[in-house]
Amino acid sequence: MNNKLLTVFTITFVFLSLVGKAQDLVVGESSLNSWILHAPGNGRTELMIAEGENGTNWNWLKPFVIKDGGSVGFPLGEALFATGNNGSNYGSILETGFDGGQDYLDLFVPGNNANTLIPKVRLKSDGSVGIRYGAALYTMESTYGTILKTGWDGGQDYVDFYVSGNNGNNATPKMRLKSDGRVGIGIEPNYSSPYLLYVAEGIRTEKVKVDLSSNWADYVFAPDYDLMPLSEVATFIQANQHLPEVPSEAELAENGMDLAEMHKIQMQKIEELMLYTLEQQKEIEALKAEVEALKAEKE
Repeated sequence: MNNKLLTVFTITFVFLSLVGKAQDLVVGESSLNSWILHAPGNGRTELMIAEGENGTNWNWLKPFVIKDGGSVGFPLGEALFATGNNGSNYGSILETGFDGGQDYLDLFVPGNNANTLIPKVRLKSDGSVGIRYGAALYTMESTYGTILKTGWDGGQDYVDFYVSGNNGNNATPKMRLKSDGRVGIGIEPNYSSPYLLYVAEGIRTEKVKVDLSSNWADYVFAPDYDLMPLSEVATFIQANQHLPEVPSEAELAENGMDLAEMHKIQMQKIEELMLYTLEQQKEIEALKAEVEALKAEKE
């Protein structure tokens, strides 16, 4: 709204407010190109402006309203826009509408390029807020920077989260959430890996619970378990420098360690060790019996 038009509205509003009943002021030469300025008989608290539909009717379904406190209302589905020279449209600032499910309010940055036709922020009636894809949410102070940013990394959409502040570290996102659900904290999530959470520089916690995804190692104690003889274990260790069925250092360096699987393997080896120990105990008991028998023969 330019200053001249605002002055006309102000003068008209003051004039109509001085009259003791509802008053109308019609502006325009023809019925279809006219506007009505209406001050209802409600204590002169508002000025309503509507466009003409014919010689006697006005479009009161879409009135423009100015309250005496300074608030301004415009119709649902219409836009508040900036003007350039001679009243030319310089682009929307604010626009209301209905998307088939909810009312919404779109916010624009006016200008004279194509980007200004795309809303930058949408606020819906349920309180949800959307920002333009590829845009960032940031603090107003220039030294504090971005808080949230959306984008495309060539393979997936993502949302980056930042901690705003005035030091160089805040230029790097602290967490990235990708469209497939993967989350990286201080590290880029790996496309080729099946895991959903990636954390750089470690996790410290008082408690970790890992769900079992396969059979526990109690099968070692089954009667038909094939326990490798110790002589074969010794040969395997000499050739490979690690226990049978235990990942090597090179494998762990390349693939990392599955905690649940590693605990299962460790328990398998502990239970196998118990079987070896029990077998050795039997041999010891048998030797002791032989020694006792030899002693008895000599006596």
